[in-house]
Amino acid sequence: MMNLISKYTLIILIVLFSGSCGQKQTDQILNVDSEDIGRIAVFAFQKSNSIENIDNVDLFEFTEYFYFSLKQKLDNKLLVEYSKISREFDLLRNKKPDYSYNQLLNEISKSNNAEFYISGFIKEYKERVGSDLGVSSPASVDIEIELVNVKTGQIIWSYRFNQSQLPLLYDISRIKKFIKRKGKWITADSLLKEGLDESAINLNNFLRKKN
Repeated sequence: MMNLISKYTLIILIVLFSGSCGQKQTDQILNVDSEDIGRIAVFAFQKSNSIENIDNVDLFEFTEYFYFSLKQKLDNKLLVEYSKISREFDLLRNKKPDYSYNQLLNEISKSNNAEFYISGFIKEYKERVGSDLGVSSPASVDIEIELVNVKTGQIIWSYRFNQSQLPLLYDISRIKKFIKRKGKWITADSLLKEGLDESAINLNNFLRKKN
C-alpha cells in the first residue's frame, strides 16, 4: 500500500514539474521628476524592424487591450480616447509622410492637450510549437513600453517584459502563474496579454506615486 502511495505521489510531482510556468525577466526604469503627470495619449505599439512572423498580429488590438487594462486601474488620470488618437495618427502620417515617428506622436499629443504619451515596441513575438499539453518550442515575447514627456522628450517611465515560458521545474517560485495558466503551455497572444497587464499595473503604481 505504501509503495502504491509513493508511486502516485511521484506521478503527481512529475506532472507538476513538467508543466509550464513562465520565467520572467523585467527591466524597469524610473526617471522621476518633480512634476505631476497630466493628460496622457496612448499610441499604437510598433514592431521592431528586426522582428519576424508578426504580420498577422493586430497591433491595434493589443494596444487597445493595454489601454483598457490601464484605464480600469486609473482613478484620477485622464487618458485621451485611444480610438481617436489612432485615427489621427493614420491621418497625419498620410498627410505628412516625411514626419518621423516622434514628430507624429508629439504633434498629435499637443493637438489633444496631452502632456505625456505612451508608446510601445514589440521586440519579439514567437509562437509556441505544439499544444496546450506539450511543446517542442514555447511561446516567447519581448515588449517595452515608455511614458514620455511631450514638452521635453524625456522618458519618465519605462517597463520591459521579456519572457519565454519554461517548465515549472526551472522556477518553482512561479507556482501561482502555473496555477493561473492551469498547467498549460500558453500561446504568444496570451503571454503578450500577461505582459500588457503587468505593464499597466506597474505604470498605474508609478502614476499613483507621482500624484
